[in-house]
Amino acid sequence: PIIFERVKVELPGPMPIAVAAQSAGFTYRELKVLNPCLVSDVIPKGDLTIRVPEGKGKKFEKEVEAWKSTYKPSVLVHKVSRGDTLDSIAMRYNSTRQQICIWNNIAGNKIRVGQTLKIYR
Repeated sequence: PIIFERVKVELPGPMPIAVAAQSAGFTYRELKVLNPCLVSDVIPKGDLTIRVPEGKGKKFEKEVEAWKSTYKPSVLVHKVSRGDTLDSIAMRYNSTRQQICIWNNIAGNKIRVGQTLKIYR
């Protein structure tokens, strides 16, 4: 087993796991093994506690702060297709239903085929 430490981070947007790991001196695989909740190739935005290999916490925090200073959110447009739900769209873009509703002024869960939704990344 890998000995680890916990690091609290606040991310303004999704951070690529490969960037986070490599810049802090460990591997993508180590970060994924230590954090099985990371189901995609990014660390999701928000307040999180991330496990990193022991002795790498300070470097990881420093690299996250450097990344945050250069982060510029991008906006994607998703056109709703038949079968899409807010949850499936949120999962596709590593977001949440609530965030999509806020960004697009949606009350409830109603979306329609052909509707365009803004997705901030």
